Amino acid sequence: MGKIKLLSVLLVLASNGFAQYHPVVHRAITDSEEGIRTGGNYAKSGTTYVLLNDITSEKSTLFLGNNVTLDLNGHTVRFADAEYGHIPNAGFEEGTEGWELSRAPGARLENTADVHVFMGQKLLRMKAGDVITSQYVYLPVANRSYYAMCGVTGWYYHEMRKYPEDEMKVSVYVEDANGTMVRCMAPYGDGTIEGCPVEKKSPRLGGGFVVAHLTGLPVGRYRVSVKAETDCTG
Repeated sequence: MGKIKLLSVLLVLASNGFAQYHPVVHRAITDSEEGIRTGGNYAKSGTTYVLLNDITSEKSTLFLGNNVTLDLNGHTVRFADAEYGHIPNAGFEEGTEGWELSRAPGARLENTADVHVFMGQKLLRMKAGDVITSQYVYLPVANRSYYAMCGVTGWYYHEMRKYPEDEMKVSVYVEDANGTMVRCMAPYGDGTIEGCPVEKKSPRLGGGFVVAHLTGLPVGRYRVSVKAETDCTG
Protein backbone atom coordinates (compact mmCIF):
# COMPACT_ATOMS: atom_id res chain seq x y z
CA MET A 1 0.00 0.00 0.00
CA GLY A 2 1.16 3.53 -0.68
CA LYS A 3 1.96 5.72 2.28
CA ILE A 4 1.03 9.32 1.51
CA LYS A 5 1.18 12.38 3.68
CA LEU A 6 -0.15 15.79 2.71
CA LEU A 7 2.22 18.27 4.35
CA SER A 8 1.49 21.68 2.94
CA VAL A 9 -1.15 22.50 0.39
CA LEU A 10 -1.65 25.51 -1.88
CA LEU A 11 0.69 27.91 -0.21
CA VAL A 12 4.29 28.20 0.90
CA LEU A 13 4.71 30.95 3.49
CA ALA A 14 7.88 32.44 4.86
CA SER A 15 8.33 31.86 8.57
CA ASN A 16 9.83 34.25 11.06
CA GLY A 17 13.60 33.90 11.10
CA PHE A 18 16.26 35.02 13.51
CA ALA A 19 18.84 37.72 12.84
CA GLN A 20 21.04 40.14 14.68
CA TYR A 21 19.97 43.76 14.38
CA HIS A 22 20.12 47.11 16.11
CA PRO A 23 18.03 50.28 15.72
CA VAL A 24 19.19 52.62 12.96
CA VAL A 25 18.44 56.32 12.57
CA HIS A 26 17.11 57.15 9.10
CA ARG A 27 19.63 59.06 7.00
CA ALA A 28 19.67 60.95 3.73
CA ILE A 29 21.23 59.27 0.71
CA THR A 30 24.54 60.35 -0.79
CA ASP A 31 25.09 61.35 -4.42
CA SER A 32 26.44 57.89 -5.24
CA GLU A 33 23.35 56.05 -3.90
CA GLU A 34 19.84 55.56 -5.19
CA GLY A 35 16.74 55.83 -3.00
CA ILE A 36 13.90 53.28 -3.00
CA ARG A 37 10.32 54.21 -2.09
CA THR A 38 8.41 51.29 -3.66
CA GLY A 39 8.91 47.61 -4.31
CA GLY A 40 10.30 46.50 -7.64
CA ASN A 41 13.32 45.27 -9.55
CA TYR A 42 16.63 46.90 -8.63
CA ALA A 43 19.47 45.40 -10.60
CA LYS A 44 22.00 48.07 -11.64
CA SER A 45 25.34 46.41 -10.95
CA GLY A 46 27.52 48.17 -8.39
CA THR A 47 24.69 50.31 -7.02
CA THR A 48 23.84 50.89 -3.37
CA TYR A 49 20.07 51.24 -2.93
CA VAL A 50 18.77 52.91 0.22
CA LEU A 51 15.26 52.45 1.56
CA LEU A 52 13.55 55.83 2.20
CA ASN A 53 10.33 54.52 3.78
CA ASP A 54 8.59 51.31 4.80
CA ILE A 55 7.37 49.28 1.82
CA THR A 56 4.91 46.41 1.56
CA SER A 57 3.51 44.08 -1.06
CA GLU A 58 0.92 41.34 -1.15
CA LYS A 59 3.36 39.33 -3.29
CA SER A 60 7.16 39.49 -3.45
CA THR A 61 8.48 42.97 -2.71
CA LEU A 62 12.07 43.45 -3.87
CA PHE A 63 14.09 41.78 -6.60
CA LEU A 64 17.82 42.54 -6.37
CA GLY A 65 20.32 41.97 -9.16
CA ASN A 66 23.92 40.83 -9.04
CA ASN A 67 26.49 42.99 -7.22
CA VAL A 68 24.06 45.40 -5.57
CA THR A 69 23.76 46.55 -1.95
CA LEU A 70 20.49 47.29 -0.17
CA ASP A 71 20.56 49.55 2.91
CA LEU A 72 17.27 49.20 4.82
CA ASN A 73 18.08 52.50 6.52
CA GLY A 74 16.00 51.64 9.59
CA HIS A 75 12.86 50.90 7.53
CA THR A 76 10.95 47.65 7.10
CA VAL A 77 10.10 45.50 4.10
CA ARG A 78 6.93 43.44 4.39
CA PHE A 79 6.15 40.82 1.76
CA ALA A 80 3.25 38.38 1.29
CA ASP A 81 1.17 40.99 3.12
CA ALA A 82 -2.28 39.54 2.43
CA GLU A 83 -4.77 37.27 4.18
CA TYR A 84 -3.09 34.05 3.11
CA GLY A 85 -4.09 30.77 4.64
CA HIS A 86 -3.53 27.07 4.23
CA ILE A 87 -5.62 23.97 4.35
CA PRO A 88 -6.39 23.00 7.96
CA ASN A 89 -4.91 19.73 9.19
CA ALA A 90 -2.68 19.49 6.13
CA GLY A 91 -0.39 16.96 7.83
CA PHE A 92 -3.09 14.76 9.42
CA GLU A 93 -1.82 15.59 12.90
CA GLU A 94 -5.50 15.90 13.92
CA GLY A 95 -6.47 12.63 12.31
CA THR A 96 -8.59 12.87 9.16
CA GLU A 97 -10.63 15.83 10.37
CA GLY A 98 -11.57 18.13 7.47
CA TRP A 99 -10.74 15.60 4.74
CA GLU A 100 -13.23 13.97 2.39
CA LEU A 101 -12.44 10.24 2.31
CA SER A 102 -15.54 8.83 0.60
CA ARG A 103 -13.43 7.89 -2.44
CA ALA A 104 -10.64 6.42 -0.32
CA PRO A 105 -11.96 3.18 1.18
CA GLY A 106 -8.44 1.90 1.75
CA ALA A 107 -7.14 4.96 3.59
CA ARG A 108 -6.10 4.64 7.22
CA LEU A 109 -4.16 6.78 9.63
CA GLU A 110 -0.89 5.52 11.09
CA ASN A 111 1.87 6.78 13.34
CA THR A 112 5.02 7.92 11.56
CA ALA A 113 7.19 6.25 14.17
CA ASP A 114 5.60 2.88 13.38
CA VAL A 115 5.83 3.14 9.60
CA HIS A 116 8.55 5.32 8.10
CA VAL A 117 10.80 8.23 9.05
CA PHE A 118 9.01 11.41 7.93
CA MET A 119 7.94 14.83 9.12
CA GLY A 120 5.25 14.99 11.78
CA GLN A 121 3.74 12.22 13.83
CA LYS A 122 1.05 10.95 11.46
CA LEU A 123 0.84 9.36 8.01
CA LEU A 124 -2.16 8.50 5.86
CA ARG A 125 -1.80 5.11 4.19
CA MET A 126 -3.70 4.75 0.90
CA LYS A 127 -4.37 1.97 -1.60
CA ALA A 128 -4.04 2.43 -5.36
CA GLY A 129 -7.07 4.31 -6.65
CA ASP A 130 -7.88 6.03 -3.36
CA VAL A 131 -8.66 9.74 -3.66
CA ILE A 132 -8.70 12.21 -0.76
CA THR A 133 -9.99 15.78 -0.98
CA SER A 134 -9.19 18.75 1.24
CA GLN A 135 -11.35 21.55 2.53
CA TYR A 136 -11.54 24.72 0.47
CA VAL A 137 -8.95 27.40 1.07
CA TYR A 138 -9.28 31.03 -0.02
CA LEU A 139 -6.60 32.44 -2.32
CA PRO A 140 -6.65 36.21 -1.72
CA VAL A 141 -4.37 37.48 -4.51
CA ALA A 142 -4.95 36.88 -8.21
CA ASN A 143 -2.33 36.04 -10.84
CA ARG A 144 0.43 34.88 -8.56
CA SER A 145 2.08 31.52 -7.90
CA TYR A 146 0.67 29.06 -5.40
CA TYR A 147 1.84 25.51 -4.79
CA ALA A 148 -0.13 22.37 -3.97
CA MET A 149 2.34 19.91 -2.45
CA CYS A 150 1.94 16.29 -1.51
CA GLY A 151 4.62 14.70 0.66
CA VAL A 152 5.25 11.01 -0.06
CA THR A 153 7.33 8.78 2.20
CA GLY A 154 8.61 6.52 -0.56
CA TRP A 155 10.33 3.22 0.03
CA TYR A 156 13.65 2.59 1.64
CA TYR A 157 16.02 1.39 -1.06
CA HIS A 158 16.32 -2.14 0.35
CA GLU A 159 12.52 -2.50 0.20
CA MET A 160 12.35 -1.90 -3.56
CA ARG A 161 12.33 -4.88 -5.91
CA LYS A 162 12.06 -3.38 -9.41
CA TYR A 163 13.11 0.26 -9.45
CA PRO A 164 11.65 2.52 -10.80
CA GLU A 165 8.45 0.62 -11.58
CA ASP A 166 7.64 0.02 -7.92
CA GLU A 167 8.00 3.63 -6.80
CA MET A 168 5.02 5.25 -5.11
CA LYS A 169 3.17 7.52 -7.53
CA VAL A 170 0.48 10.12 -6.89
CA SER A 171 -1.54 12.65 -8.85
CA VAL A 172 -2.41 16.12 -7.53
CA TYR A 173 -5.55 17.92 -8.74
CA VAL A 174 -7.05 21.31 -7.84
CA GLU A 175 -10.63 22.46 -8.40
CA ASP A 176 -12.37 25.80 -7.97
CA ALA A 177 -15.53 26.60 -6.01
CA ASN A 178 -17.68 25.49 -8.98
CA GLY A 179 -16.09 22.06 -9.01
CA THR A 180 -14.16 22.76 -12.21
CA MET A 181 -10.71 21.21 -12.40
CA VAL A 182 -7.97 23.82 -12.66
CA ARG A 183 -5.44 23.60 -15.48
CA CYS A 184 -2.46 25.93 -15.32
CA MET A 185 0.36 26.44 -17.80
CA ALA A 186 3.43 27.63 -15.91
CA PRO A 187 5.97 29.79 -17.79
CA TYR A 188 9.67 29.26 -17.09
CA GLY A 189 12.80 30.72 -18.61
CA ASP A 190 13.31 27.76 -20.93
CA GLY A 191 9.68 27.13 -21.88
CA THR A 192 6.16 26.49 -20.63
CA ILE A 193 4.87 23.35 -18.96
CA GLU A 194 1.57 22.27 -17.45
CA GLY A 195 1.94 23.07 -13.77
CA CYS A 196 -1.43 21.70 -12.68
CA PRO A 197 -2.62 19.01 -12.57
CA VAL A 198 0.39 16.76 -12.07
CA GLU A 199 -0.31 13.10 -12.72
CA LYS A 200 1.39 9.82 -11.89
CA LYS A 201 4.46 11.43 -10.36
CA SER A 202 6.94 10.06 -7.85
CA PRO A 203 9.41 11.87 -5.57
CA ARG A 204 11.97 9.11 -6.16
CA LEU A 205 13.47 6.59 -3.75
CA GLY A 206 13.40 7.74 -0.12
CA GLY A 207 10.44 10.08 -0.44
CA GLY A 208 9.87 13.77 -1.05
CA PHE A 209 7.28 16.01 -2.63
CA VAL A 210 5.08 16.06 -5.70
CA VAL A 211 4.25 19.70 -6.50
CA ALA A 212 1.54 21.34 -8.61
CA HIS A 213 2.31 24.94 -9.65
CA LEU A 214 -0.77 27.17 -9.81
CA THR A 215 -0.54 30.35 -11.87
CA GLY A 216 -2.90 32.93 -13.36
CA LEU A 217 -5.84 32.10 -11.11
CA PRO A 218 -8.52 34.56 -9.99
CA VAL A 219 -9.21 35.25 -6.34
CA GLY A 220 -11.43 32.56 -4.91
CA ARG A 221 -11.87 29.27 -3.10
CA TYR A 222 -9.98 26.17 -4.18
CA ARG A 223 -9.44 22.66 -2.89
CA VAL A 224 -6.96 19.87 -3.57
CA SER A 225 -7.43 16.19 -4.34
CA VAL A 226 -4.68 13.61 -4.18
CA LYS A 227 -4.99 10.24 -5.90
CA ALA A 228 -2.81 7.27 -5.04
CA GLU A 229 -1.79 5.84 -8.40
CA THR A 230 0.01 2.77 -7.06
CA ASP A 231 -0.70 0.00 -4.63
CA CYS A 232 2.83 -0.17 -3.28
CA THR A 233 3.98 -3.32 -1.56
CA GLY A 234 7.16 -4.16 0.24
